[in-house]
Amino acid sequence: MNAAEKIGSSGIPAAEWLPAFNTSGSFLFVGEDTPRMAGAVNELAMQALCTGVSGEEPRSGYCGQCQNCRQGRAGQHPDIVWFEPKGVSSSIKIEDIRRLKELVYLKPFQARKKIVVIRDAERMTSEAANALLKILEEPPADAVLVLLAQSAAQLLSTVVSRCQLIRFWEAAQPADFHNETVDTLVSRLMEAGVTPGMERGAEEDAALDRSAAESVLQELACVFRDLMLLGQGVIQVAGMSRQPDIALKRWARMFDAASLERLVDEMLRMKGYVRGNANIKLSLDLTAKTIAAHKNRS
Repeated sequence: MNAAEKIGSSGIPAAEWLPAFNTSGSFLFVGEDTPRMAGAVNELAMQALCTGVSGEEPRSGYCGQCQNCRQGRAGQHPDIVWFEPKGVSSSIKIEDIRRLKELVYLKPFQARKKIVVIRDAERMTSEAANALLKILEEPPADAVLVLLAQSAAQLLSTVVSRCQLIRFWEAAQPADFHNETVDTLVSRLMEAGVTPGMERGAEEDAALDRSAAESVLQELACVFRDLMLLGQGVIQVAGMSRQPDIALKRWARMFDAASLERLVDEMLRMKGYVRGNANIKLSLDLTAKTIAAHKNRS
């Protein structure tokens, strides 16, 4: 069920998966620009609900003039439901998910389907996320569930595996923004001590800016989450990371399940340190040692 697609700078997704959004299912949108991502989801919802001014659905896009479009654009459509935690420090609790379930199973008020969006999904407690699993796996035929999160690595793997994963690239960056440098360092960190010639260079660490260092650590967190899913047989190819499938399958043999879960947390924690102005070279040195310490010795 997991299908990673990339959204371009327009915020409108690839046509290959848009028809799925028009039927039913569960989606996970991942990106750091939450307002843009939310705007794209609202446009997709309007495309899914548009009836056209003459009662005939447009072949593509949305008319912008029918009642569904006007209400959707104004943020007042009764069948586009936004669900989000209240307050910066608030979490989404199991009581909130129970309330959301009641909304999902209600029949659409006026459109042919209901779009339910959970904003800041990474702020769900473990109990709330587990309570959501059944409905993510088998949503009602007239409902689409959409989760928005800045990082899929901060969600339970069981939640991610039940959604179609959509990466949302930032408008200010092309999709390949400094990916070559980031991916080179990710590969070196993963292969160090395993593949000859893959030791990291201190001069490359020193040349990294803070944004690139954060990207390395975020990509590592995605790699370790993919390795967890591979180990559980949930996915056969890359889900959240950009790394080649052949590399992921090789790396999956280097770590046990407990180590992978710990490494996801460690990478995100280190990313927070770097964002908080920690020394980049020392942070990556510690990252390398942490990864090496968790590798299987057999």
